[in-house]
Amino acid sequence: QGFFAGGNVVQVYDLVDYVSEDSYTAGFNAGLYARDKLDMAGDKIIIESGRYIRSIAPNILRIGDRRPVKGQKPVLSIRVTEPLTDSIRLLLSSEKGSIVDIKRPYAVPSEMIRLDLSKYSDKLVGIKKIRVDIEEVL
Repeated sequence: QGFFAGGNVVQVYDLVDYVSEDSYTAGFNAGLYARDKLDMAGDKIIIESGRYIRSIAPNILRIGDRRPVKGQKPVLSIRVTEPLTDSIRLLLSSEKGSIVDIKRPYAVPSEMIRLDLSKYSDKLVGIKKIRVDIEEVL
């Protein structure tokens, strides 16, 4: 059975553009599922919250053999636990080592961090779990 959801039932969004994008993806995948065409054979990657992370969506990614539909990207939506007003580093790591290390000027709970993972697809091959952490840069 499948469960597909979009909009603020999944998480609180900052912008209606994000709601539309994520709801489109959910609806598109629900349509594929209903026609028995959703690629569920791909590798499943568990997304785990680390330091200073309040929430992440999605918390499971599937990286299948089929190419994504134009405009669909594996995007993480991240919220932090508290205001971090000095420079920070957004870190994604796995059992194979570092995947992403991005410096940002700040992070606050009221602003969602969106991270497009399609740029890092070569680093996701064979990964079973990703941990997301924020570090303060002193």
